[in-house]
Amino acid sequence: MLKPVASGLQSCAGLVLIQFEVDLMLSASNDPSSFCDWSDFIDSANVRDAFAFLVGLAAGSGTYNCKTQWKGAVRDFRFYDAGEQQPFSFITNKKSLKFYFRKPSLKYGCVKRQDIAAAFDTFSENPAGEYTVSLHDINDVLKLRAFVPAL
Repeated sequence: MLKPVASGLQSCAGLVLIQFEVDLMLSASNDPSSFCDWSDFIDSANVRDAFAFLVGLAAGSGTYNCKTQWKGAVRDFRFYDAGEQQPFSFITNKKSLKFYFRKPSLKYGCVKRQDIAAAFDTFSENPAGEYTVSLHDINDVLKLRAFVPAL
């Protein structure tokens, strides 16, 4: 499913990207350089590693069509399912990735408030009833996988 479309590597702030054509995984509207720009925005090396790992998992999942989007000054990475609903997203901040369990994910039944709160000390619930956690390193992303189907 992964086919190289460009020879060579593109390096940015310690993150090395190989450009791939990924069917129904990373949206074709994404310019691969935006991932470098977003990675460069992050101050912490641990958070940059978590960013690269999470984007790689999303791209390789085969389940989600993922898209980067600016929402004002916010760098928003969105996960869309086959029904074009957005069950998950994360915002790229300088010191963390703020991961959102959007309302469609709560309908799947795999996400339980008490379980996420027990796994993440950064757990919160926003006014819309969605859950958020802050990711600071690869270990946080590994914990997250228990709550995100096919990641």
